[in-house]
Amino acid sequence: MVASRLPRLAVCTVAALAVVLPTAVGSASAAGTPTAARISAAAKPVKDASGRTWAVGRGFVGGRRTAIAAPVARTHSDRLYQAQRAGVAGFSQPLQRGTYDVTLHLADGTSTRPGQRVFDVVAEGRVVASGVDIVRTVGRDAAYALTVRVPVADGRLDLAFRRRVGEPTVAAVSAVRRSASVARPAAPTKQAPKPVKAPTTTPTVLPTTAPTASTTTSPTAAPTTAATVAPTSPATAAPTVTPTDVAPVVGPPTTVSPTPSDTGAPTTAPAAPATTAPTASSALAPAPAWKSGASGDGLTDGTFAAWRGTPVGIVGTYADNDQGQIELWSLKPGQAYSSANWKGDVDLAVGAIGWDESWAQAATGAYDARWRQSLENLKGLWTGREGTLYLRFAHEMNGSWYAWNVTSANKDAFIASWKRYRALQQEILPQAKLVFSVNRDSPSNMIDWRQTFPGKQYVDVLAVDYYNIWPAVHTEAEWDAELWAKDQFGGPKGLLAHQAFAKSVGLPFAVSEWGNNVTEWGESPLFVKKMHDFFAANAGSGPGQVLYDLYFNPKGAEDGKWALWPETKQQATADAYRDAF
Repeated sequence: MVASRLPRLAVCTVAALAVVLPTAVGSASAAGTPTAARISAAAKPVKDASGRTWAVGRGFVGGRRTAIAAPVARTHSDRLYQAQRAGVAGFSQPLQRGTYDVTLHLADGTSTRPGQRVFDVVAEGRVVASGVDIVRTVGRDAAYALTVRVPVADGRLDLAFRRRVGEPTVAAVSAVRRSASVARPAAPTKQAPKPVKAPTTTPTVLPTTAPTASTTTSPTAAPTTAATVAPTSPATAAPTVTPTDVAPVVGPPTTVSPTPSDTGAPTTAPAAPATTAPTASSALAPAPAWKSGASGDGLTDGTFAAWRGTPVGIVGTYADNDQGQIELWSLKPGQAYSSANWKGDVDLAVGAIGWDESWAQAATGAYDARWRQSLENLKGLWTGREGTLYLRFAHEMNGSWYAWNVTSANKDAFIASWKRYRALQQEILPQAKLVFSVNRDSPSNMIDWRQTFPGKQYVDVLAVDYYNIWPAVHTEAEWDAELWAKDQFGGPKGLLAHQAFAKSVGLPFAVSEWGNNVTEWGESPLFVKKMHDFFAANAGSGPGQVLYDLYFNPKGAEDGKWALWPETKQQATADAYRDAF
């Protein structure tokens, strides 16, 4: 993070919030100073998809009201993101003293390519995000929620937006005092130790066959090759939103100050845990039959394993932009997942192409040099290591939020490009496993993602990123109803439907990201328990069997709505995870 002292914004004096926010997101003190703020750039109060009211745009400094006319992707709260404050210079609101998670709700409806609108964010006189480029991160007409942690010492939150290229623009600002969220004790000494689990009998096996034809969610038989699959036409027009209120931006761009253990950005030393927990193997139960792990904090020092009571078998990290592919920060000496700090398996999500690039160009070899350099650098960092490296190239390509998204128009070029990358990987780093990793469903790409599958010989593992969203499950009936669900294009959506496709093409299966979104969908202890039972019942390395799972646990990602440890906003879900795993 770059530090820079700036003059206090003298013109930012505004009255206290007229709308008293509900206690779920903060409350007012006896003196009337809030502990939370939720302000939109709109001319009148806005309700979001969760029913929360956002006050009118008092507090913005400079700029003018504009609007995005098109629907906004990656959110169900289009109105919140369509109202814009373009050319904004700052923002100020009275808040009680304390540390706040401040979220900037951003969207760009005018830039046509990356680099046309770039700005820095300054909070309380310090740069907290530099080189913010909305289109480069999520694309045009798409929601981007950027959260930074800000200490407020003087009773007023002051933000400044520093122009680099074009005008800064902001749709809304929210701030929640950290004390409002639930802190999970990091050290096992602060709670009763988790009992060492004795070996159990064979877990209850979930159904491995699809429901009968009379069941409305039953899919057609999974194809043996991608070429035999014809997409199912949706009954209605495809939605323009992804299945989250704001879809996760995994592995933020290197220009935004990241958390090193979450994103792999360079630091001088690995991030230290807030507290130290015992890591002796004698304190842990036997490892699960599959490789079980997470992305986020406390993985390389043993504190996450000590918290949940079982060893971590795999960790997840990201290099999902052009610079990250080459630099591979998190694997370098002295960094979180260097050979000295981590001996086990690693799932590395690697990007593919940028917003100003295309799969058509990639198919002709336009980016072979960059991909080769990335793989050569990986080879240098990985050779001699003990674990297995899983490469999730172009992950979640069936979503619209990454530059490398695949549609019916570019699927053939994508397949040709994937084969080029596979050839380079086999030449340079054959010991790695290449993972074809899709999002749970394809929200706006107008294609059954099975049509993009390049063939078994070009893939080592089939994986899915399976978040408890759209719809979230909270009951046994809801869980069962989703297992064989299809998306609107006929592609696998439910967990067993994804597994069945992996089995049909003869590949092992992985759940490379998963988690519960407490902010939009609430607690779900049942979800994590059911996910564990699925992993345990299907563990193995054969076709359709579960090789590994990774819970998405970065505490700084999207206001911590996924995190279970060391801090959590979903205590019951975290307890269920700890008990199950």
